[in-house]
Amino acid sequence: MNMKNCTLDLAQHLNADNEFICCDLFTLTLSSGSVYHIADFDSDVSFNGKTYRHDMFIISRNQTKTAGQPSVETLSVTISADRQHNDNVDNMFLLKAVHEGKFDDCQLTLSRAFLDAENGAVLGVLSLFNGRCEVCLLYTSPSPRDGATSR
Repeated sequence: MNMKNCTLDLAQHLNADNEFICCDLFTLTLSSGSVYHIADFDSDVSFNGKTYRHDMFIISRNQTKTAGQPSVETLSVTISADRQHNDNVDNMFLLKAVHEGKFDDCQLTLSRAFLDAENGAVLGVLSLFNGRCEVCLLYTSPSPRDGATSR
């Protein structure tokens, strides 16, 4: 099992405080050079000079799976859009961008942010996954603008 690096300050805070909030932070770097920072949270999260937006398309994930020596990790994510979220990628709707190959061979980074429960300040971030994406497209709704999903 891989150990994730945790700063001493974050470890001490997590051991001493019973109340904190967690959220996933995703960075998608497309082959076009476009970079999207997305937070799986109710509000934007700022960390290390970057703003992870909560109102972009929706990304959810399964657990990472580690196997073998050397370690190989896989991560399944689902990217979806609805009317409350901005689903523009390189100036086109999410599904069109997927069909046009914008997500082919993109880089995905997943981190877990720990926030103070009282003031929402970021206490620290753990890097969980970094890898290339393979795209599989699924439609879950008759209308691509109403909850269509790609993964």
